Amino acid sequence: MVLHRWLEELRHAGSERDVVAFARSKLERAPALSLPPAIAQQPLESGNDVREMAARLASLPPATSNDSDLLQQLLIVFGLATDRLSELERRGVVMRGSRGATTAG
Repeated sequence: MVLHRWLEELRHAGSERDVVAFARSKLERAPALSLPPAIAQQPLESGNDVREMAARLASLPPATSNDSDLLQQLLIVFGLATDRLSELERRGVVMRGSRGATTAG
């Protein structure tokens, strides 16, 4: 199952950079023409970018794309990535700052 594989990948993501790379890799697999421009053109460089993308995906109206399954999958990916960032913050591995999360140490 795809969800199980995603969860396993995120369990191994031990830093902000790893989580961002996970989310970016899933977004890059999506056909850009199937995505609204606000999603396709959003840079993903930090944990805050991942959170912003999750919020954007969650706020899209249902008729935004002709590929609602793709948008739903991306919402799941970015929701899971956001959860992993929060978990890393609680453990003190990632510190969330005003300009973005950073790896502790």
